[in-house]
Amino acid sequence: MVMGGSQYLNQVMHIISQSLMIPCYAFLLYFVVVAIVETGALVGEMFGQKKTHTFNTKKFLSDLKDTHSIELYVQNSKLPINLKKSVTEFMTLTSVEGTCQRIIAQSLLSQQEELITKRTEKTDLISKMGPLLGLMGTLIPLGPGLVGLGKGDFNMLAQYLIVSFDATIIGVFAGSLTFTISKVRRRWYERYLNDLDAILETIIEVREYVAQTGKKLALGGRL
Repeated sequence: MVMGGSQYLNQVMHIISQSLMIPCYAFLLYFVVVAIVETGALVGEMFGQKKTHTFNTKKFLSDLKDTHSIELYVQNSKLPINLKKSVTEFMTLTSVEGTCQRIIAQSLLSQQEELITKRTEKTDLISKMGPLLGLMGTLIPLGPGLVGLGKGDFNMLAQYLIVSFDATIIGVFAGSLTFTISKVRRRWYERYLNDLDAILETIIEVREYVAQTGKKLALGGRL
């Protein structure tokens, strides 16, 4: 009875493992397509990043502290498109006398972090799941291949070995490509968040300084 139960469990496990073959290979092909598409998108982003790399953030912040109109200065500046859009959104949500500027700035930064997480979520997942599914795709065909070897059918063994090696290559390829994409994008996005944080903080400081200076002058005038 023990042997009979063991054979039944073995058959169930074999059926389950073999039924995973088609979904495993389908996901591997999907991962490759996504990796290639994301590579093309990354190449497109590189052209936009050239402007970001040439932009001098320190000089922008230094000139920002001396400007008389922050809104006009930002509008006429050579800020990268994404940065200018976020900074403009911040300025429309706040005012010089606003007491919740930092709260709005933190909320805006959090929103940008969420967007960045969503942007890299897919490639992060494939970089981890690609090699795992590649390993699954390697091991699943070995069962039928060994059965063929036991029957002396070397052609059957060779066919299954080719399929298993192909799954390994595809999984590692998709995983390594998406890992590189995520790594490069994360470096770009970290610089974007750092620049945005520095710009928003400088705007807040300039506004607070202007507000405080104006109050002191008004009191001095009344005196």
